[in-house]
Amino acid sequence: MKNKILSTLFLFTIAIGFQNLNAQELQNFYAKNKEGINIFDVVKTDVPFNGLQLRIGGAFALQWQAINHSNNLNNLINLGNDYNLPTANMTIDAQLADGLRVKLDLYLASNHHHETWVKGGYLQMDKLDFISPGFLENFMKYATIKIGQMENNYGDAHFRRSDNASAFLNPFVGNYLLDGFGTEIGAEVYYKRNNLIFMGGFSNGKLNQSVIDAEATSSAIIGKFGYDKQVNDDTRIRLTGSVYHSSKLKSVYL
Repeated sequence: MKNKILSTLFLFTIAIGFQNLNAQELQNFYAKNKEGINIFDVVKTDVPFNGLQLRIGGAFALQWQAINHSNNLNNLINLGNDYNLPTANMTIDAQLADGLRVKLDLYLASNHHHETWVKGGYLQMDKLDFISPGFLENFMKYATIKIGQMENNYGDAHFRRSDNASAFLNPFVGNYLLDGFGTEIGAEVYYKRNNLIFMGGFSNGKLNQSVIDAEATSSAIIGKFGYDKQVNDDTRIRLTGSVYHSSKLKSVYL
């Protein structure tokens, strides 16, 4: 029997974010506050390297929800008006060397986890001078390499989603019903030049890491290409396409 679902929704969110303002600005840093709105992919900045730097950020979100729902079977749980579980995030960014940075994302509380757990962490390389001065300098002027367990860069919608308590970048508070978001262990290589965007990478295809049944899985190939240009103060053109492919996965989380 086909159920007819009727619902009304009111969702109010208070979101608070902070960053230690006394810290030196980090190189190629992607902010999760209002400065990150409409920023996609990785960024290249001309911030000079001034030694080892540490930046700590956080977010807190408190949502009040009022939802009514019904169907023709009258078998739905009764809902009241109250607060959802408050959520909190913590981010740690460290500038290790010129063009070399690490990031750690923590969920202090989320809708499905009462304990603190790690969303992911990665190493970002915008220069390879730590190998030898000027190593692949002409290539790295436009390229970025990321390695770790990180948010897969599939599509553009995940740059405008609420990430647990980090909700500044999402004008709609909640996310899409089909949410293109996942974190997997792998690497991504970006090349951005003349408003063109190229990204190629791979992952092990797993959100929850395990060595059990390792022979039943295979790595995933991730790609993205596009065009992004700010024509003037009021007009921006951005068109991207993404691909995620794996020949053998027991389940796909993305």
